[in-house]
Amino acid sequence: MTLAEKLTKVAENVSKVFQAGKKSQYDEFWDNFQQNGNRKIYISCFGSGWTAETLKPKYTIKPTNANMMFYSNVGESLILEDARNFPLDFSECTNANYGIARLHSTIFGTLNFEKCTNTQNLFYSHDNANHGVRTIEEFKSSEKTVFNANTFQNATFLTNINMTGTVASNIDFSKCTLLTNASIGSVVLALKQNFSGKTATFSDAAVTNAFDEEEWRYLTDTRPSWTISRV
Repeated sequence: MTLAEKLTKVAENVSKVFQAGKKSQYDEFWDNFQQNGNRKIYISCFGSGWTAETLKPKYTIKPTNANMMFYSNVGESLILEDARNFPLDFSECTNANYGIARLHSTIFGTLNFEKCTNTQNLFYSHDNANHGVRTIEEFKSSEKTVFNANTFQNATFLTNINMTGTVASNIDFSKCTLLTNASIGSVVLALKQNFSGKTATFSDAAVTNAFDEEEWRYLTDTRPSWTISRV
């Protein structure tokens, strides 16, 4: 083996040792931080200092309590290129107050809030043309899910949402002026049948752009027990 070949071999080994050391530190940190994948309480845990480069969890983030989970990241540096690839599972979450606030991506995959009784300000700070949410491929709700007047109020660039499951609480999309025909239709058809005393509110601009009056009347007639308004 020539001297040059020996030096090349040494350099390769140094790189491998360095990468192994980084992997060891990564494993140790996330094993502790996420309790080997068993952590359930994520209250305010991803605050200032986290970026898309450092927020690379080893385990799926599966909180029961996600209160202000990313909220204190006031620098708005948590911008994901594609949140569909981010390991975040809300299926066991009951408290998502400010749950995705300041975790920015224009697209999210499945967001399962079937057990969530607090969705206040869920998309706070998403009123940003560059990285506010535009598409939610599936938003799962159930009769347990409680929406608030401000759940979607900051999702002002939301265009596509596929609502699945059942909506059984007041729901307000009045600030979402870009919603498509299919998006609004998915919400209306998710409203619980024969469930009185509840209101679903949409942006008049969105409805006007997405439906003619006959289409809108036909859609709302499918849920006569609901007050479906446009403002």
